[in-house]
Amino acid sequence: MQFLPFVVLVLSIAFVLVAAAPTTQSESQSYSFHHNNHCNNNSRTVNNVKFEKINCTAEGTLTVSNGEVCTVSTYKRSTVTVIPLPEGATEDPLNGVAQCTKTPCDVKEAINVDCSVAFTEKQISDILTNTRSD
Repeated sequence: MQFLPFVVLVLSIAFVLVAAAPTTQSESQSYSFHHNNHCNNNSRTVNNVKFEKINCTAEGTLTVSNGEVCTVSTYKRSTVTVIPLPEGATEDPLNGVAQCTKTPCDVKEAINVDCSVAFTEKQISDILTNTRSD
């Protein structure tokens, strides 16, 4: 019975040490955001009528990793402007409409999502204006 206080003390110290020990390893975090936009302008004159075709593309990629969770988001918007629009021609309904994906890093097939799910308003603004902000 003389050892009972000693055993209680040792067990108490062991409990405090185990409780204070970290239960998870530190999670690594990474963030990568790249974007660009560009336009190509082609013009020609036929029978004294100037025809112009402007192709603009805005693209962005966001990779976020937080421990074991990793996602890759993509943004792409292509706009084709033809001046004047040829008679009888119609524009593609997706002309100028952004297409976005948000996919886990380990999945090969991209998952289409609304762009507001994949990017913040600020990130979309940066893509469209080709500005850099952190």
